Amino acid sequence: SIGAIAGVLLAVILPPHHSGVETRP
Repeated sequence: SIGAIAGVLLAVILPPHHSGVETRP
């Protein structure tokens, strides 16, 4: 699915502390 791929790409590109996908500070 696009969402899963996008989530992984964002998690890799964006910093883990500000991914916004998995962790929401």
